[in-house]
Amino acid sequence: VDVGRESYFNRKFMGVGVEAQTPLQTLPQLESDAGENISYDLCMQLRMQPVEGDNTLEGKEEDLKFYTDSLYIDQMRGGVNTGGRMTRKRTIHDLRKIARVRQSEWWARVFDELFFMYLSGARGINADFIYPTSYTGFASNSFVAPDNQHLIYGGSATSKATLATTDKLTLSVIDKCVVKSDMLGGGIAGIPAIEPIKIDGEERYVLVMHPFQAHALRNNSSTGQWLDIQKALATAVGNKSPIFVGGMGFHRGVVLHEHRAVIRYSDYGAGSNLAAARALFMGRQAGVVHAAHHRV
Repeated sequence: VDVGRESYFNRKFMGVGVEAQTPLQTLPQLESDAGENISYDLCMQLRMQPVEGDNTLEGKEEDLKFYTDSLYIDQMRGGVNTGGRMTRKRTIHDLRKIARVRQSEWWARVFDELFFMYLSGARGINADFIYPTSYTGFASNSFVAPDNQHLIYGGSATSKATLATTDKLTLSVIDKCVVKSDMLGGGIAGIPAIEPIKIDGEERYVLVMHPFQAHALRNNSSTGQWLDIQKALATAVGNKSPIFVGGMGFHRGVVLHEHRAVIRYSDYGAGSNLAAARALFMGRQAGVVHAAHHRV
């Protein structure tokens, strides 16, 4: 039996509703209602200066400010042909039961590939995907590539063209991600901050990297590197959470994971010929998915 990938995001990183402390939030608004999209709001922080003393407050109140986004929906189907009556008689296998298992695994792969592509903003070159490299998005929800403000490169690289073979994923790169998340937006800046995940009262982030990037971390035996992040995982507050389970390490509040479906590229570096992978640094509300029941 060729074993398929078990659903990764659904098992670890998905919760229901806008209050879910997970990277992916499932919005159930259209489970029973008709419609072609979901609209959801981001309510910005208040930024008015306080009225002091006996000065009049009336007329100076601040309006709530919302940014609205929408998610288009459409049906998605897949099926298995188990053959006619004679085909079923000629085999000792229970084809219906096998088909059910195979299709369950297929749905898991479909969803995970969609999550990786949308969170990365690209299809990439991954050769083991169901979706072709020409795929641009589902149901009019086009991929949105991150701008340079939301990209952090390995080593000393500062752009796609400056990446070299020595610019690998290290704990220093993860440190940059943490600092960036702490400093980006918030307050009166008008730019939404990256919201951390709250686990047992502690703020956490998740970094999902490609096995090649995980290999670079594992082979760094310097002080404060691989051995220390493994020890930190075992003693971290909240380590029984699904977000921690199966993690490869823990560093500065970031739970480290690896997965082979992380989006890969082949056109980085000055010569546009270097292999690269786009690890995902995620806080709360990194993505939104419509909740829909599917039949297998």
